[in-house]
Amino acid sequence: NHFGATYIARAKTYETMLEFSMDNYFNNNFLNTSTLFIQHPNSTAYNALPSNNVNAWNRSMMFMHAYQTLGQIHEVLGDNSSKATMYKTIVKNWVDLFVKNALPRTAPDGAAIYDWGYGNFGDESGHLTGEQIGIHAQYDIWGLTRAYRAAYTGATAAQMKTYADTVVHEITLSIDSAGAATYAGFNDRCCSTQTYNYLPAGFTYLTPYNTAIFKPAANADINSGRLAHTPGTAADVLWAKHWIFIHSSPPNYTLSAGPGTQTITAGNGTSYTATVTPSNGFNGTVSLSVSGLPSGASCNSPSISGGSGSASLSCSTTISTAPGTYTLTITGTSGSLSHTATVTLVVNQPPPPDFTLSASPATQTVTAGSGTNYAITVGALNGFAANVTLTVSGLPTGGTGSFNPASVNGSGSSTLTVSTASSTSTGTVTLTIKGTSGSLSHSKTVTLTVNPATICTTATANGTWNNTAFPALSGSFTATFDATPSASGQSSAVGISKGAQIAFSGFANIVAFATTGVIQARNGGTYVNSAVHYSGGTAYHFRLAINVTAHTYSIFVTPAGGTEQSIGTNFAFRTEQNTVTSLDHWGALVSTTSTGTLKVCNFTAQ
Repeated sequence: NHFGATYIARAKTYETMLEFSMDNYFNNNFLNTSTLFIQHPNSTAYNALPSNNVNAWNRSMMFMHAYQTLGQIHEVLGDNSSKATMYKTIVKNWVDLFVKNALPRTAPDGAAIYDWGYGNFGDESGHLTGEQIGIHAQYDIWGLTRAYRAAYTGATAAQMKTYADTVVHEITLSIDSAGAATYAGFNDRCCSTQTYNYLPAGFTYLTPYNTAIFKPAANADINSGRLAHTPGTAADVLWAKHWIFIHSSPPNYTLSAGPGTQTITAGNGTSYTATVTPSNGFNGTVSLSVSGLPSGASCNSPSISGGSGSASLSCSTTISTAPGTYTLTITGTSGSLSHTATVTLVVNQPPPPDFTLSASPATQTVTAGSGTNYAITVGALNGFAANVTLTVSGLPTGGTGSFNPASVNGSGSSTLTVSTASSTSTGTVTLTIKGTSGSLSHSKTVTLTVNPATICTTATANGTWNNTAFPALSGSFTATFDATPSASGQSSAVGISKGAQIAFSGFANIVAFATTGVIQARNGGTYVNSAVHYSGGTAYHFRLAINVTAHTYSIFVTPAGGTEQSIGTNFAFRTEQNTVTSLDHWGALVSTTSTGTLKVCNFTAQ
């Protein structure tokens, strides 16, 4: 038939023919080449299935048989790794989806089992009837077990056991005196009037994951006559019998642990991971313990249930644990079975006792004459338990600092209280907080800003200017102050000048509270009314942006609780002062024709 003269030639011919079928029919009609998932073929029959869903499980598992077979042929021949990988991915995608959609259930006897429906049609969480075990479910399991044994799926040993347990604890209805079982028609016992006197062949391949499947199924096949008359059933039974024969060793497990070495400092802890791997159907609980620990060290004693899995062994040491390299023996015990694994623990000498020092907040601001606090924290390292004395340096002239308590034993907190007087120098200073214990000392710095005490001048209705000096300024600078007229409709003013002045004409910049109830500012030779009205007893914050060189200034005011408003922009210095080169005084006045006072506070110029 021109297939080839040798077995290898015939195999390659068979492979070529299979690839022709895949490339020219299956992949074109049944495969989503972007996702490598089986999809509905373009036919009326398949399009009648729910849209946008993949095939029924049993149909797709039959597709998987073709893809897995061809993928394994490529692996054996080693002639096309990309195709082998592609086909393995197709199988894995679908079989993993099948496993993902299994619903955990509990059998009548309490065993954990799975339930699944006809296909992935979006109803897996609420289907009314499980999969029919004969013509459908046996193909589902047939595809799953083939993929698992070939490592074409990510299904786990625990999941395979649960599928096998589903046969033993859910699908098996009864076992007669001859040891033959009767099986439910569906994997969730639904519609149990439909029963089988044999186990459909595909389920036989779950025998390695629960050997209790074999005898009742084999006896049922004998009693029903299927063993004598159905070659496929006979082959399945013989395969399972052979598997049990060559795997007749009792259930057991191996124990491994890692990482091989952990290094810590005495007083600290670490962990290792112990892993149990089952064999021959082992599903017991393994209790773990650790020996070989140095004095002062200990580890927890977890257990691993279900025959497989991992657990973390958390180990700790004390500050007194002797430095050295120790071999730890991890022992796993399950009944009469016991296995060990070894790891290494390296314990290093701890550093000497010490302490830490911290302070918060990093900065504080006070007005001269008031005080503030900093929170000081002392922490212990490596068993430190001595007394730490606290001191502070860098205080401003006229400032004092005290700690409560003045020292901390081992670890704890203290409060640094800084007090100032009205005469305390203003500005920002760096405070150094120092903790001392014998030869050990640590420092922490914080900042303290001392603002000037509030200074106010009150002018009375005597028509006399109250002058106050400030450092001479030229060029551009900003002057700010707060002014409070005691009465509405008052005639009062604040001005800035070169030298102390006794008349309005001596002030370059003037803002005034007019008898008309509005705030004015001098612009060259005249006063200009603003749109800002004032009220007696209300404080007004003024900001003057002054350009001595250009002999102009802009005036802004913020009423108490309000927003800043403009009074005038680029007003000219008073005409008589349009040649001054610097300004160094400010003054306040209330006209003799008015009543009340004008209080001016917090004047700054910079």
